[in-house]
Amino acid sequence: MKKRSVLARIGVIALIMFVATVFLSTAILFALFKNRAMESMKKNLGSQISSCIVELEVYGCFPDLMDYWADHGAELSVPPFTDIDRALRWAEEHASFNTINAEAVTSEEFNAMPPEQQKLFAEHCYNRIFMELTLQHLTAFDLDDIMVLIPGEGDTARILMHTNKEMGKQSPEDAEQFFPGQEAYDLSLQPGAKEFLFSELGTEASSINSDIELFRSPADGEESAAIYGRIGKDGEQKGIMSVAVSMDELIRGVWSDVLRFAGWISAAMAAVLAVLLLLFYLNALRPTLKIQKNIRSYTEKKSREELSENLSAMKKKPDEFGSLSRDIDEMAGEIQKHYENVIELTAKQERLDAELDVAKGIQAEQLPSIFPAFPERTDFDIFASMTPAKEVGGDFYDFFFLDEDHLALVIADVSGKGVPAALFMMIAKLLIRSSLQNGMAPGEALEKINNRLLENNKLGFFVTVWLAVIDLKTGDGIACNAGHEHPALKKRGEDYQLVIYRHSMAVSFLPDQLYEEHKFHLDPGDRIFVYTDGVPEAQNEKEELFGTDRMIECLNQNSDATPEQAISGMMESIRSFSGEAEQFDDITMLCFLYLGKGKEGDGV
Repeated sequence: MKKRSVLARIGVIALIMFVATVFLSTAILFALFKNRAMESMKKNLGSQISSCIVELEVYGCFPDLMDYWADHGAELSVPPFTDIDRALRWAEEHASFNTINAEAVTSEEFNAMPPEQQKLFAEHCYNRIFMELTLQHLTAFDLDDIMVLIPGEGDTARILMHTNKEMGKQSPEDAEQFFPGQEAYDLSLQPGAKEFLFSELGTEASSINSDIELFRSPADGEESAAIYGRIGKDGEQKGIMSVAVSMDELIRGVWSDVLRFAGWISAAMAAVLAVLLLLFYLNALRPTLKIQKNIRSYTEKKSREELSENLSAMKKKPDEFGSLSRDIDEMAGEIQKHYENVIELTAKQERLDAELDVAKGIQAEQLPSIFPAFPERTDFDIFASMTPAKEVGGDFYDFFFLDEDHLALVIADVSGKGVPAALFMMIAKLLIRSSLQNGMAPGEALEKINNRLLENNKLGFFVTVWLAVIDLKTGDGIACNAGHEHPALKKRGEDYQLVIYRHSMAVSFLPDQLYEEHKFHLDPGDRIFVYTDGVPEAQNEKEELFGTDRMIECLNQNSDATPEQAISGMMESIRSFSGEAEQFDDITMLCFLYLGKGKEGDGV
């Protein structure tokens, strides 16, 4: 692998890890900073609302003032929401009130004032409190909204006093006159405010809720956070005060802090990753590339000495690369030995292949392979083939004359494959031919051959044999089946059918075996088809067997075919069925067509 591609892959992995870490750290920082900001905001709002409530409750007659503002709100001359200049002008016009300690006025003193004096005093207190809430709290502590709410009809609320930042953006001419206690307020967006407003004050002079309520303004959709405090005296609750700040501004502040910290973290991580990549290249990639270069050189030149010399410096290192270099050097030595062994084995294999070719040729020469086999004879036709699973096989067939009128047919299958089975096959074939030519009947011949093969059969080979002798004048025949496949017989004008009867024991399996003979008769036009188990046991790629049913069906597709045509058609059918599947058994077939005259028999 090239250096650039390795670094590119590691770089991509590092980049993915870097981005993932930045996102994760940013998310964690945002959560931490937001929680800290929320706690700070909660503490600040709690402090501010306590101070704001004090600004109102410091007046001794504040419950009566609140009732007066609510009942006479439409008559009072109070400033628009944040018209501070007008409030100051009002204060100058009523300077006489500045000499009065308004906070010390009791409820009894307030209620005893003449109506005009009472109205002026209520206006003075309202404006004074409004300015203190606006200047000392809203503006100084960057609050978003301060509002005093009192119960309205049913479960609604009325605004007794209200100041916020948006009001400060209006000019006095554009500001709308405000009438305390006359404007209804929708509590549906602030369930906490509603619950606080209509709950009992209890024995506390005032109390503050412990949780912040988040809500969105219906006007601009911005999210705000509010905290509420009760206003009351002697167990009587007069209303609540709400202090709110913008959550959007808080989140923007949090993001500003988070991005600043995330930037420092990203820069530090980028520096660390750059150092790690450099260290990886110097301590891992560069030695790997050096080892790779030497391996490629060895692959081209096959010089173990040069490889060992090039790796000499690396092999002295006490780390993993030194160990790897030593292992590569040792592996190169083993490869060199293996290479030399392969050359030697290749030469041996070539000699073995040549010998197998000779053995294959010898085996082929032992089987009748020239067809027509007896062109001068017109009383029968015969054809046979053998396809070994390996270079040489254990199947064989044979046919030969015992005299002018008697023809022997043989097909056999030796257990095992390869050269040993082929040698055993040749011995069995010679013994069968010599025994029959010496005048032995089929059963007697197999009995003698069985004991003869068992005399020196250390490998435990055995052979299944179907053997028949046919009188070509009469069509009469004698057959022995020593553990072989059932032959197929076709009578003239009929289809092929398996001739099934009890088999005798395979040859060279147990000593002193007797072999039963079966007499049969052929009429002109009758056919015999014999085969080894390689035919029905041929497999396809699904490991399905060809089977005797397909074999008989194939024979009957052209039942009047010549022996050569019958065997060629069978072989083609097997190849089509098997496809690319490897075959593990020899495939041997023999087909005999009787053309003489005779009488019916009882079976082959």
